[in-house]
Amino acid sequence: MAPVDLVNEADPRVFAGLRFDVDTTLKGAPALHVQYATRSLFRIRHEGRTVLMAKVREGLSGLWWARPDAPADSLAIVPPFRMSEARERGADLRAWAWRFHALLAASPRACLYPGAWHIEVVGGKEPSFGGHPRMRRLDTCLDTPSGFSPWDLNGSGDVIALRPSSLDAARVKALRKLARDGALPPLLVLFVSGMDSYVLLDGHDRLRAALVEGARPDVLVLTSVRKREWADDPEKRAAVVRSLEEKLRHPLTGPQLDRVNRALIESHRPPWWLVPKTRAWPIPGGRDAFCAEAAAIGGAPPELSADG
Repeated sequence: MAPVDLVNEADPRVFAGLRFDVDTTLKGAPALHVQYATRSLFRIRHEGRTVLMAKVREGLSGLWWARPDAPADSLAIVPPFRMSEARERGADLRAWAWRFHALLAASPRACLYPGAWHIEVVGGKEPSFGGHPRMRRLDTCLDTPSGFSPWDLNGSGDVIALRPSSLDAARVKALRKLARDGALPPLLVLFVSGMDSYVLLDGHDRLRAALVEGARPDVLVLTSVRKREWADDPEKRAAVVRSLEEKLRHPLTGPQLDRVNRALIESHRPPWWLVPKTRAWPIPGGRDAFCAEAAAIGGAPPELSADG
């Protein structure tokens, strides 16, 4: 299916993202993919090299993670854009979302596998059921090669960079001018559902440039989605509607009216939802192989390689 724009229910005039299906003959994992040893041990590989290892803390209270040393110019999941292209698109998030879709679809170094996908604009509010957690730690992820991400009721939402970025790099210096001019392209992150976190796919140098210039970069999130269905209950829906209609008979403030209207919309949704769900492949050697590799990463938290 060709990409189509997502509907922004809050304001149809504002671009929310696009959705598309990947239907390929790919056999096995794509160049960048998530692996697992158990339900709590994860590894991200890119073209045969480990770029991140992570372990969910017992009790689902957080995530230990570490990235091995990597050169500052590694990855190149999508080809680098030209500065003229950046100025041409400017801050047009719709144009960039469609551009990223084209680059990902054509790149042999990317992460797409068969199924349904979204490229969404990251908002500042906590999402409703089925959405992403609020994005955190974007300002510090480049300089943090390992750490612990605590989970709250809505998960972590931490951004984890897959490589460093040097302030002295020539590309960062060029990107700083784009940041000052408000023409810096958005970052592209991948949401990994098992880790409940985002990993920065493209834009490490753009993020460095934005931070130096005191700018806040726009972010697009790439997500693999699946349909989750449940039994429809017309009687329960009718009861909810009657309760909301009763509230509308009384004077309401603007925020109260917004909440009632959103609840009415939710009550008439079809009995399914598209939820983020990342596919993962098994780690050869399982838990033992994961723990041995994690222990060899310099500076990694000791809990990452602990057997448990």
